[in-house]
Amino acid sequence: MVRTSLGIGAALVESAGQAVVDLVGLTVVTPGIVDIPPRPLRRVLIVFRSSIQGRIPEILGDDEEERIETLVALLDGTSEDDLNVLLAGALEALRRLEADERSRVSHRDGSGRRRRERRRSA
Repeated sequence: MVRTSLGIGAALVESAGQAVVDLVGLTVVTPGIVDIPPRPLRRVLIVFRSSIQGRIPEILGDDEEERIETLVALLDGTSEDDLNVLLAGALEALRRLEADERSRVSHRDGSGRRRRERRRSA
């Protein structure tokens, strides 16, 4: 059991390390001329999602103004069509998160209800 956990942990560390190496290797050049392909950047975000989840406002900045400046810098040069695609994707992601949360809550309520019903019938 411990060996399996260590193997999974080692694989995760190796994967994260490779993603960081890929990203850093692409950014050694002056930032103005770097064009990081989307796949390696996405891989880094996915690998580090546990560090990102619940901390997006903090990552973007310490206060509202800093967060807005960061978003402006990230969105600069994005077309209106791309922004619409991004916003539609964000809305769909929020819908899915809400549906998942409702499903978890109803599952918890349902399993508790079944246990109570079994106790009453016993």
